Amino acid sequence: MTGADPPQVPERTILVVEDDARVRRAAARILIGAGYRVLEAEAEVHAMPLLDESPDLLLCDVVLPGAHGLQLVHEAERRLPAIQVVLMSGYAREALVRDHGLEADTALLLKPFTPQTLIAHVEARLGPRG
Repeated sequence: MTGADPPQVPERTILVVEDDARVRRAAARILIGAGYRVLEAEAEVHAMPLLDESPDLLLCDVVLPGAHGLQLVHEAERRLPAIQVVLMSGYAREALVRDHGLEADTALLLKPFTPQTLIAHVEARLGPRG
């Protein structure tokens, strides 16, 4: 079979919301390298307009300046019922459940994370690429 193009995998978009620019950029580089389209925001106020681009997944820090990351999650889920969510934090899950109202079964990526761990969390929510 010659001249046949391989089947195209639909591009999936991930909105990364993280106030630490180094963490945000590192996550974006990893995700772009894995074949995802990435939108970046440093705070809830910057992320809200990006929801209009209908991202497939929201990767969001729990503790954001000026707002609680869970507020953004709730708004994203209201506007985009099919959106998948992975939260990030440097705090222990127990502290987030106790202090921020995080549900115990929420997908949580603890910082610092490896590229493999980030991709595994994303693929657990979206399925593997290709």
